[in-house]
Amino acid sequence: MNILVVSDGVPKPDRKMMGLFAFDQAKALASKGHNVCIAAINLRSFRYKRTHGFTKSVRDGVTIYEYSLPVGGVPFSLYQWIACRCLSYLYKKVLMDGNKPDVVHAHFYDMIYCAANVKKKFGYKLVGTEHFSKFIKKDYGKRSLLIKRASKGYKNVDRLFAVSNSLADVIRIECQKEIYVVHNIADVNTFTVSNSKVRHGAIKFVSVGRLSEQKNFSLLIDAFSEACKIRKDICLEIYGSGELKDSLEDRIKANGVSDNIKLCGFADRTKIAENFKFTDCFILLSSYETFGVVYIEALASGVPVIATRCGGPEDFVSEENGVLVDCGSKEQAVAAILKMCDCCESYDRESISEDIKRRFSPDTIVSQLEQHYQIIVGKDQ
Repeated sequence: MNILVVSDGVPKPDRKMMGLFAFDQAKALASKGHNVCIAAINLRSFRYKRTHGFTKSVRDGVTIYEYSLPVGGVPFSLYQWIACRCLSYLYKKVLMDGNKPDVVHAHFYDMIYCAANVKKKFGYKLVGTEHFSKFIKKDYGKRSLLIKRASKGYKNVDRLFAVSNSLADVIRIECQKEIYVVHNIADVNTFTVSNSKVRHGAIKFVSVGRLSEQKNFSLLIDAFSEACKIRKDICLEIYGSGELKDSLEDRIKANGVSDNIKLCGFADRTKIAENFKFTDCFILLSSYETFGVVYIEALASGVPVIATRCGGPEDFVSEENGVLVDCGSKEQAVAAILKMCDCCESYDRESISEDIKRRFSPDTIVSQLEQHYQIIVGKDQ
């Protein structure tokens, strides 16, 4: 099957997370024998250095058609006008190379909106995957406008997916659109269970995420500081970069826990995977998540987790692999940390890893997508 993935970019050496979920899915589809291309429309500002204009490349079996313009924060209508013209240009390039898509698969509401508009011109079969976390952020000021824009794009989609049940519920109710749940892919080859003994001195907690308000690291630091008053043999490593780095450093110092909590900066998947081999518990107290792939990566490594009931983790965190706490509750977070200190070695790490890999492996997710694609393509056959 010929599949064209529409994304707002592809991962770069200095922007490893850009378009990562779409690219992971594209690679997995290509590995199963599908002819997969990506139409990448990069309209970020001048601050993000890259080659402007059209480029074509092949990476991991996927042909990438990319158009880059330094547009930045313009009104949505202008952004879409430009994006639609970029996609039309890229789609013609794909056709010229003899890769007419059986299915076009767009990711995130803005690219779905764009692909739905361009569909009117080219008449392709269109599916979309929604990931955007602010759909489930109740206090997001522009939420009603987001719902309106997304709904308009969804109307011209042949099938719509969400990456979690909580996100699907919101879209089903707010946008009045039939929707299916297809989770993100877990990198099960990189994240594996260690055969070595986990404990090396202190009980080690690890957290990974952008240092932003969404991830609520201030709450994590405060809760871990409280736990340190009761358990002196615990430490926390936080991996990630972001605008709150300095304020979080100040918070650690103010709480007097510089020996227990370390901000370790950004780390790629390989480094995180190696670190998980010597981790007793993963913890992230996000305010909202539509999925939370880093939880999956920890669980794929056999590491039990502490997560919040924030939208995504409820789909996969259970008593068998971790603890769920309410968003914003320092008391529950402290209790969960102390509980994990006592029981982290009792979890069956092999079983945790096997279950997650079965549910979120590339083979599993690709099989689900193939079934949906066949239904869409088969409607006119």
